[in-house]
Amino acid sequence: MKITAIIFDFDGTLFDTEAFYCGNFVQTMKKYGVICDKDDIKYFHGLGPSEKIHYIEEKYNVIIDEKEAEDSYRKLNRDTFPPAEKLLFEDVIETLEYCKTKGYKLFICSNTDSYRVRELLEEAKISFYFDGISGKDMCKVRKPSKVPYSFLLDHFGLRKEETVAIEDSSGGVYSAMAAGIQTIGLCRIMDPSELKADHCIKSLTELKELL
Repeated sequence: MKITAIIFDFDGTLFDTEAFYCGNFVQTMKKYGVICDKDDIKYFHGLGPSEKIHYIEEKYNVIIDEKEAEDSYRKLNRDTFPPAEKLLFEDVIETLEYCKTKGYKLFICSNTDSYRVRELLEEAKISFYFDGISGKDMCKVRKPSKVPYSFLLDHFGLRKEETVAIEDSSGGVYSAMAAGIQTIGLCRIMDPSELKADHCIKSLTELKELL
């Protein structure tokens, strides 16, 4: 494939934040008498707190004060958030270095607000690798909508036929595909059959075999 730009998902792809957020959400749900099982935890992957709460209400037939639960969950995240360098996956820096030496333009498309993405990139000392970011606050719409990826294409003048997206959730893959972008599914947790990406890898270090 001829590629000039690579767009990375953020949570679960570059930083191991999915497990952290999921653990805190599970802890928050215990206050409402809900004990999440393994299927719940897998389903939560790539979803925001509001989506998770609606799922819990429907599955467990409970009513949850969404604002109260979200506030509690976000406070727990703030109070317990670990240093960014401890969350950075081991395969990230090697991969970013390889991509830059090959001349690829690198971007991030995230459901996290862009200012928070930048904070973590700066803290982990890897912000200089990236040429642009799309966050929830910039697009006003979350994946799986195609808007976040379409925004990046338009804002930075990227050619979709020369761009590839790396995603670790089915919603992220769907978002990129809907915008007409080739996809690489990063199967750290999800099974390739669940991601349904154009290509699948188990580690970012496998990128060099595809690009």
